[in-house]
Amino acid sequence: MQTGFNIDTDQPVRRMPGLQVNDISDVLGAEIIGLDVTNDAVEAEWDRIQALLRNRHVLVFRNQELTEAGLEKFARRFGDLERSVTQRADGTIAPPVHMITNLDAEGKPSRTPYVNSNYFWHSDRAFFPTGSAMVLLYGVEMPPGGGGDTQFANMILAYEGLSDADKALVANLRVLHSFEHMRETLMKRPLSELERSVAPPPSLHPLVRTDPVTGRKSLLLGMYACEIDGMPRDEGRALLKRLEEHATRPDFVYTHRWQERDFIIWDNLCLMHRALPNFEMDKHRRIMMRCGVTSTAIIR
Repeated sequence: MQTGFNIDTDQPVRRMPGLQVNDISDVLGAEIIGLDVTNDAVEAEWDRIQALLRNRHVLVFRNQELTEAGLEKFARRFGDLERSVTQRADGTIAPPVHMITNLDAEGKPSRTPYVNSNYFWHSDRAFFPTGSAMVLLYGVEMPPGGGGDTQFANMILAYEGLSDADKALVANLRVLHSFEHMRETLMKRPLSELERSVAPPPSLHPLVRTDPVTGRKSLLLGMYACEIDGMPRDEGRALLKRLEEHATRPDFVYTHRWQERDFIIWDNLCLMHRALPNFEMDKHRRIMMRCGVTSTAIIR
């Protein structure tokens, strides 16, 4: 994490007077109960929130009431907001704070939403030279009775769980990440002229990323990864597939089952995530409010 994340990682993170903080899994994550993120009083807890995020990677703030303006204000405490390159059904590029839904181009619930890339494992904006430092997501409308869960894969644990032989194999590999590759292979829809004008060209990143603060290593994989530099395409894609299967084993994954008014923020540079279509997508709406914070350095 870059912008706004100069953190003393030895700082105690469980001592929040008046707040309840609980780890939510052995893999990653903590929930914070009793803090209104729209209140300026959050400033007094800011260092501890950042330390929690550095150590637990995913924070769940319970019982929030967020507007687009409130989400933007909270996000800007961490840094600049990322720009979008995705064209919406109305023909415009999504603004920094935008909605992610299971709706089709006519605004109806669908098993094949107008945008469905969030149902595949990914690290947001990996096709940019910098990626996203962090992502913020608020549940505006969730399916009744549950479902529409979000899964997070801890890519630090995934790297540490590799065999010595695989660590040596991936140590110096670089991977090409492409927005166009994702669109053509997963969404089966080519880039529009508008998207092509605002999307960056494919970006090369190390397959193994080293956190500049902690020194811990993590894998950078996901749906934008299309080939390994200097390796035959089929061989490279086979390796990427094998590594993703390893990285998304149950012992590296936390599944978040959304509660009403949950607000989640996460360290995008050491995680992959995806939404689960585990509800009647053609009958019920799933609407999330999202924005991302830019990283200030090349992913490395």
